[in-house]
Amino acid sequence: MLEPIIFYSVIAAVSILAVCLGFISLLFKRNMDKFYALVDEEVHMRGIHLKANEYLQAASTQANQIIASATTFSNQEKANLQESIRKSSSTQAEQYASVLNELVRLLREDTAGQINNFHAQLLKQVSETENLMKSEADKQIQEYKKIWFEKIDSSMIEIVQNASKEILGKQISLSDHEDYVIKVLERSKSTHVF
Repeated sequence: MLEPIIFYSVIAAVSILAVCLGFISLLFKRNMDKFYALVDEEVHMRGIHLKANEYLQAASTQANQIIASATTFSNQEKANLQESIRKSSSTQAEQYASVLNELVRLLREDTAGQINNFHAQLLKQVSETENLMKSEADKQIQEYKKIWFEKIDSSMIEIVQNASKEILGKQISLSDHEDYVIKVLERSKSTHVF
């Protein structure tokens, strides 16, 4: 009687764990999709950054050629122009890097929050399932005990009736037997046996 209870309890626990594992897999896939999208965006940003650097290099090269060929610019003006071109390219690179770092930070925070929420929900579900299974098992155990106690009671009555019939040589009713047992117990109590 107890084995089916354990069997069904184990099946229920395994089913719940399977559902939880499926839920974890879905969350993991969703987060990985976000991560891959962010990586693709990072690759795209790097490509843009490389193209921007190429354009800046080409523009710098052309500017240097124009500066070198121009006769009206002084050396100081040439140096100032080259410095401003170098500063603007490094500023753009820093801006791209800061945007990329911010995107990575936001994705990490979002993923960590979702994982923490999922962990809390999973613990809650496991606790609820455990409590439900425990209460079901307790109910079934109480029912099992009740059935066995009833069987024992009926067996005891039958055994006592059969024993009294053999001892007294006659069948006595249940109420007569109860009266007889009460009298014996009272005598035992008065002689301090109990």
